[in-house]
Amino acid sequence: MKRIDAYIPTAKRNSVIDALVKLGVEGVTFVKGNGKGQRKRPLVEENRGTTKTVSEYNEIDYITTVVDDSKINKVVDTIMDTAHTGYNVDEKIFVYAVEESYDITSRRKE
Repeated sequence: MKRIDAYIPTAKRNSVIDALVKLGVEGVTFVKGNGKGQRKRPLVEENRGTTKTVSEYNEIDYITTVVDDSKINKVVDTIMDTAHTGYNVDEKIFVYAVEESYDITSRRKE
């Protein structure tokens, strides 16, 4: 099994999750977050548009799922195709090996 962590633009979250479900991915978790990286941060208007400041953090969503090794390429390709904007905001995907998993309810190793 492999764990896939994808950091994607917030605007692409629903599209990516829908594409993964359509592909047959059984479980997806997402977390809204803020991050600071190399890309420019957005301007934020305050006080009825009279003041503009640079946001300290960028909005970003983190999606994680665990899939069989046989599905890894399809899942990664689906995330890349769906989250791609062509701008320097497309973020990253990380893939990790999952050595063991346990079901909390049944207390069994899967």
